[in-house]
Amino acid sequence: MKSIFKLKYLSQLLLLLGTVSLATACGMASKSGESKLFRDAQANDNDTHIIRVNNGDRIKFVLVTRNKGYELSCENPVDLLTLIQSTGYPTFLLDSFPPLKKEDEIVKALKIDEQPLLSCSQGTKVLYKSTLDGQIKYFFATAKGEHRLYQIGCQALADAMKMNVATATDIAATLIDDLSVFSVSNEDDINCMRGVSIGSKVQWEQGADQTTVVKPGMELPSLTFAAKNPDGTYAKFNFKGEGACAWIQTLVVPNALIIRGIVPASFRGQTCTYTITAGAGTLSEDKKVLKFSTCADGTVMNKKGICVAGATKFASHTDLADKEGVIYAPNIFFIDEKTGWMVGEINSDGIIYKSIDGGATWKQQLRLPDNSIDNLKFANPLVGWAIGAGGLTLKTIDGGENWIPQETGNTEYTEKLEVADENHVWIAGWKSVLRTVNGGKTWEKWNLPTALSGISAMDFVDAENGFLLTTTYSANQTPITQLMMTNDSGENWSNAGAPIVNANYPLLNAVSATSVWIAGWNGLMQYTSNAGQSWSESRLPGTAVAASSMSFLDERTGYLLQGPNLFFTKDGGKVWKSLGFDASNFYTLFTYDAAHVYLIGTPGNVGYSVP
Repeated sequence: MKSIFKLKYLSQLLLLLGTVSLATACGMASKSGESKLFRDAQANDNDTHIIRVNNGDRIKFVLVTRNKGYELSCENPVDLLTLIQSTGYPTFLLDSFPPLKKEDEIVKALKIDEQPLLSCSQGTKVLYKSTLDGQIKYFFATAKGEHRLYQIGCQALADAMKMNVATATDIAATLIDDLSVFSVSNEDDINCMRGVSIGSKVQWEQGADQTTVVKPGMELPSLTFAAKNPDGTYAKFNFKGEGACAWIQTLVVPNALIIRGIVPASFRGQTCTYTITAGAGTLSEDKKVLKFSTCADGTVMNKKGICVAGATKFASHTDLADKEGVIYAPNIFFIDEKTGWMVGEINSDGIIYKSIDGGATWKQQLRLPDNSIDNLKFANPLVGWAIGAGGLTLKTIDGGENWIPQETGNTEYTEKLEVADENHVWIAGWKSVLRTVNGGKTWEKWNLPTALSGISAMDFVDAENGFLLTTTYSANQTPITQLMMTNDSGENWSNAGAPIVNANYPLLNAVSATSVWIAGWNGLMQYTSNAGQSWSESRLPGTAVAASSMSFLDERTGYLLQGPNLFFTKDGGKVWKSLGFDASNFYTLFTYDAAHVYLIGTPGNVGYSVP
């Protein structure tokens, strides 16, 4: 096995050793006990210094390190001074001590004549590198074919000797540690008094390589990059984008670089590779690479940032109806793939049920005699709200185990509810909107302008941005829709345009602060990407039945419930496909993500996607 192991490196041995014969190489391999690598050549060694030696006819400058002396030799005095400075020794101290004589015992002990010259040109020297103990180490040999290597401790010394570390020949660590083809001894390490370790790269304080899947409309979290040069100063940055990177924004601040941006709607099926280089143009430069892409065609990003395919297989059951009687269940909401709630009415009593297995089974949490509960939504697994007839408003802080009545001052029938977080909640009836910004401690009311008849739908995308769809009737009772929008949590509302979809009960689905879908009668749907300034149309195939529920995950991926059909689109409504699920007894759907879709209906019907 030993001979086979050696043959693996035979070609590299012949290449590196040049004129050294294979027999010689094998001879060196037999001296495995003589080559020991301590790997501690240093850039900052207080025991390293420069001495002067009187050689009779001239003065030699000698670098003393590891108890050995290395003569510093350059033809040009200026270059010699640079070489001395590269060792970190203060040049103003050179004349502070009288020169030593070559006959002095202390000079003899340094064995100067046995060590290679450290000159201002590479000359016949050959530069090598090897990865040892997880770090790249740099060595030189005095000539090609020489097996004795000298490890260099600092970058400045290599630069002054005109040795470019980028051209160093790579050798396997095995040739040093196991085969001992190259003799590397701690005694031959060349240290510097001050400086930066040879081959040092910039040190990153912040920032890392990233590969990120993004979706249109997504705002990148600010990515900060900061790095220091080997000498401790902060590095400067260069940056370059390849691909569809025009949306990436860079902000240069003192000692750092910040990357941010909002993914545009056009970023579909594209990629962006953004390279950030610290210390560009120097030997110590280093790079970080950011790669951005979108989900593959036919998939969409879920709330965990994972690309998933749309749900195509569904199951349903009527267990609740079998056990409890006829249930009128108008709404359903899931906070994750498994945990959800449904509200409704059974035998004139308002009810709330909870599921923890994705809709397969349900447990009753609340039953209110002679009341109705028409909607509920949660901010997180613990905090949620439910609303119903007569201004009924309930809040839970324990996942629905207990429900606390809220005093809103409202007695109007309300069935429209939006929950952005624990503090921001909106409730709408036909003529007004109630909002709280402090988790229900206080409520404010906004009345619909008299020019608008009533609120037919409401949808908020976050704590600030939301939409109302109002319906006004003409003299001949033709319904006319109007889109209202807010960007201050509902304190003020403005006209966002008049879509042409006319229906008594139009549907509204806001995807972002500017992207909105509206569905009406006869399969007609409309979409705006600029908050109502312009509209495009989409139409479902076939039926003239009004859509009863709609849910879009982004501008392209959505589900729509219409009559007995559940439709799905993955291209922004250009093509709608019926999923073949009999939805005759369902009228409300909820999508947690593209793979987890839930439906509710009468009598107690629950539908859910099957992985």
